[in-house]
This record gives sequence, structure tokens and C-alpha cells, in this order.
Amino acid sequence: MAKKLRPLPDMGDRAVQMPAGVLDPEYYLTLKMALEVVAEQAAQIETLRVALNETRTDPTTVYPVIPAF
Repeated sequence: MAKKLRPLPDMGDRAVQMPAGVLDPEYYLTLKMALEVVAEQAAQIETLRVALNETRTDPTTVYPVIPAF
């Protein structure tokens, strides 16, 4: 399954490091997590595209495991 957005950390948590110039930590973290999800989905699409092209090239191609995204 696709990666789900994790809950935002407590803004009082000192372990949260924000880049310089970021005014709203919650906005930054939400945007960062959304971009991570988009990057993961793009990688999954690329994997499926490559597998489809390989199967078209050689219809006898057998995959032992079907990726469970």
C-alpha cells in the first residue's frame, strides 16, 4: 500500500529541526511528508513501468513475487 502520512510531531519537541527561514513548522512538516509520499509513488510507478516493458519484450518473463504496494 502507499505510504500514509504520519502524525505531526509535537511542536514543543526540541528534536524537530527546521531549516532556516521556515516560519510555520507544521506547514513545513506536512509539505515534507506529502513530498515523500509522492516520491514513493513515483518509484512504484517506475517499477511497474519497467516490469511492463520487460513483459512486452519477452512475454515468457515470470516474476516470482508480485510487488505489494
